[in-house]
Amino acid sequence: MRRAEIWLIDIPDRGGHEQRGTRPALVLAPHTQHIITIIPFTSQQRAARFPNTLLINATKANGLDSPSVLLVYQLGGVDKRRMLRKLGSLEKGTLSTVESELKKYLHLS
Repeated sequence: MRRAEIWLIDIPDRGGHEQRGTRPALVLAPHTQHIITIIPFTSQQRAARFPNTLLINATKANGLDSPSVLLVYQLGGVDKRRMLRKLGSLEKGTLSTVESELKKYLHLS
């Protein structure tokens, strides 16, 4: 698992408002032998109206089935055992946009 890859993952129900279920997620960084930092996607395009989200169009390279919304505000760590299969990778330009949004969300710029 490498930075900028998109994987199908299974996020467990934690009982709150976090994303859950089987869905694509963007890999940001492998932190340890067992934990990886991800940002989940949703297929609900209306979620793009919220701050700290990005609409990502489906491409052959990223492996998404349809335009999906990257939920930057749902950034988190998951166990690598939740990673089901690689779908693709974000294009360099799109990754730069994600990084800018992430910096804005974390107040790093």
